Amino acid sequence: MDNAVHTRNIHRHALQLKMGVFRIMLNTVSAFQAINYSRQEYIKGNFKAGFEVIEEVWRERARFSGDALGKIALCRGILLGAYDYYVRGNSQHQSRETLLEALNIFDDTQNSECILLTANSLAVSHCRTGEYEKAQAFLNIAFTQPFPESYKGRMYSRVAEAVFYNGQKDYQSTLKTLSPYKDLFDKAHDYLKAQFYQSLGVARYGLKQDAVWCFQNASRLFNQLGHLHYLFIAENNLANCYLQADNTTEAMRHTENAVRLARKLGNFRLIGGGLDTQAQIALRLGRLDDALYLSDTAVKTLRPVGGFMLGDAYETKIKVLLAQKDLTTAMLVLSEAARFTKNDKLAGLIADYFKQSSGVAVIGSAVEKTSSVFGVRVKDDYFAHLGIRKDCALIIEKGTVKNGEFAAVLKDGKYSFGFIDVYFGVINLVNGRDAKPHFFYEETASVVGKVIGYCKPNQSKIFPLRFGG
Repeated sequence: MDNAVHTRNIHRHALQLKMGVFRIMLNTVSAFQAINYSRQEYIKGNFKAGFEVIEEVWRERARFSGDALGKIALCRGILLGAYDYYVRGNSQHQSRETLLEALNIFDDTQNSECILLTANSLAVSHCRTGEYEKAQAFLNIAFTQPFPESYKGRMYSRVAEAVFYNGQKDYQSTLKTLSPYKDLFDKAHDYLKAQFYQSLGVARYGLKQDAVWCFQNASRLFNQLGHLHYLFIAENNLANCYLQADNTTEAMRHTENAVRLARKLGNFRLIGGGLDTQAQIALRLGRLDDALYLSDTAVKTLRPVGGFMLGDAYETKIKVLLAQKDLTTAMLVLSEAARFTKNDKLAGLIADYFKQSSGVAVIGSAVEKTSSVFGVRVKDDYFAHLGIRKDCALIIEKGTVKNGEFAAVLKDGKYSFGFIDVYFGVINLVNGRDAKPHFFYEETASVVGKVIGYCKPNQSKIFPLRFGG
């Protein structure tokens, strides 16, 4: 049977699967044809189409056992993981359950080849969610399987390992993982070759021309494959490379390509990521109003789907607000970001801003008053439920305090803190461990300003306050 006829048969069976007719005639041969079809759709980035086909086979999995069942589970786990991550924004939980089922089957059948492929997929899945210790465990399983570096499955292990290192910004380890095998990857299938250049480009970000060359190769190959999801990533990476090189014209051209691809896919995660890159370019050009609008739109687009791109968008928004010297809003955004994402750099951005603007000078555990923003050390653990313990420093911004805000009051040279009621001229707070409200009169006390965060002892990071839980 020639390739054209074979391809037509696969498509015919796939159509029958979607129609539900295929369930009646399902057997091992037709199931493997469906697996091959789903794999091809995966390589082209058609995650939904590939998943829908293999899902029909999965519903009839009771008809299969041994390696046949394991390969169906492996194919479903890979497609579901990509579909959930890139399209639906769901967790990797269901995908991992299926992949672990496949791994158990292959352990029983002692199928080293499929153990290798399944471990590769589980490692990448855990990298997507930042669970690097678990990812390392599955990489260890993959690399204990006895295959040469020229074997395709082992080459995928190298790509998975690069994803593992790049996710932790250990770029030197990525270069050690990939560089020795460039000749092997150059002879590989376009999809595998494109993955190689994509990962290598991330590791070479600091070497701008090298990174651009890698991402250009990845972009060309993914374009040839018709893989729009990964083509978006390559174009967005190119935009970031040109931005780092201060070539804002090329950066904008590539990010516009990326956003156009994301809109074509209808993928909100990618749209948000592209808008965030555009916001960074606007910030670099000093177009702060445009940058704020784009970063705010990126945050709103990404918030429902989450992921690391949301953390990046919050980071850009805070940078824009600090560039506008809007410290109060930046702190509010920081507090909001703490509820939706994990990005350890966010609090550090505001701490760096304080240092550069001389707003707060940090010496040991003391935060000294230098201008409109200053710190006051807490002398007890009353605010421990907010994460503020003895010897932490509350960061205060001088100025008008709105009703209900957490404020600092100065009386007889001593500070008290609590929620203000501006209409009654009363600060409803406690000082020390006294639970009674304290009334302050303008003749004897003054509201100094709003408490916008706190520093832990011997640290310079500014953390947001968390109320209500």
